[in-house]
Amino acid sequence: LRLSLYADGCFTSNGTSVLEKEALENFIDESLTMTKLLAPDHYRGLADPRLYGALKHPDLDLHDQEYERLTMDEIGERVAAAEEASLLASKDVISATASFSSQEAESIQLHSNGFLGNRKSTGFYLGSSVSVKDEVQGRRPEDYYSSSARHLEDLPAAASIGAEAARRARKLPAKRRPWWWRTGR
Repeated sequence: LRLSLYADGCFTSNGTSVLEKEALENFIDESLTMTKLLAPDHYRGLADPRLYGALKHPDLDLHDQEYERLTMDEIGERVAAAEEASLLASKDVISATASFSSQEAESIQLHSNGFLGNRKSTGFYLGSSVSVKDEVQGRRPEDYYSSSARHLEDLPAAASIGAEAARRARKLPAKRRPWWWRTGR
């Protein structure tokens, strides 16, 4: 839970993961006390309620209903496909790893001067990391490729992510470069 407070010209943003009623009451009281200890910021505050007008809440297409239907078996298939594509991309591949993550978030904003709004969103991530061997210098260049999307169907095919990670790893020179250096991006 995140609680942002404006009190006597002061602002704080506070968070807790303890959601029992008594703990929340203490959290709110302590947050308000801390807020009032700060120096006022006269340039920060809530928007004038007249600016809210007849505020419409358009659907920004941030949430994918597939989030609730996605199974661990389907996730495992995507990860396995990315890893397999990485491993099969070249005889030089030493190791490959792939990972998948997803998240769902929901937030509600309620301002003491009349604003009420909410947002629900999802995110999906699939990535692969590959190490290849360099027979000439004996080094092991490594690179990765990943993609993320709000909607599961917008993620590229798992095999293409794995293959791209392997392609990038094979393209790297087998000599030390600064951490920020990348080629062909």
